[in-house]
Amino acid sequence: MSKGINGNNVPAPTGYNTLISGIGNLLEQSRRYAVRTVNSLLPATYWEIGHRIVEFEQNGEVRAEFG
Repeated sequence: MSKGINGNNVPAPTGYNTLISGIGNLLEQSRRYAVRTVNSLLPATYWEIGHRIVEFEQNGEVRAEFG
C-alpha cells in the first residue's frame, strides 16, 4: 500500500497531486522571473554607480583633473 499525505496510509484527496505540482511550477516560474529581473537591474545599477563616481571625480568639469 502506498503512503498518503504526511506519510500516513490515508489516500490523498482527488486533485491533490495536481495542486502540489501546480504550486511547484508556480514557485519555479517566479524564481526564474526574479533571476531575470535581478540580472537586468544589476548592469543598470553598476552603470549608475560608475556615472556617479565619474561625476564626483570630474567635479562638474568636462574632464577630470588627472585626465
